Amino acid sequence: MTDIKLEGAMDGIEAAEKIKARFSAPLVYLTAHSGKELLHRAKKTAPHGYLLKPFHPGELLAAIEMALANHALMESLHAKNQALEQALEKAGGLRGFLAICSYCKNIRNEKGGWENPERFIETHAPARISHSICPKCAEKFFPDLKIYDHNGLLR
Repeated sequence: MTDIKLEGAMDGIEAAEKIKARFSAPLVYLTAHSGKELLHRAKKTAPHGYLLKPFHPGELLAAIEMALANHALMESLHAKNQALEQALEKAGGLRGFLAICSYCKNIRNEKGGWENPERFIETHAPARISHSICPKCAEKFFPDLKIYDHNGLLR
């Protein structure tokens, strides 16, 4: 909580900018001033409240409680956003070109090593591997196998 008008070379907005650069804390301005220029500068610091003097003690308490609640919510959203960015970055490992060996089908990883396709997919994508056999291979390798479609009909 800071007053916008402070004694000395720095005003409350400059002090808030320096504090926010070093710490994660809610910010509420107290001031008797509400000019457009001042409001514009204060808004750039993303305060959780702006209380004009004179104020009632109940207003101050409400501003503090709202600032703490909003700050906690912003911290939670920031943490979730970081987790989503990390998940997207990890999932993004399958974008672009993949170097696949023409013979064994292993895939070159980001460190230059070669991995089995199942292992590569499991470590670079939000997916799990399940083994199956496509109808073309089933017919080629198991000609006597009866194949049923998803409706239970013989193909």
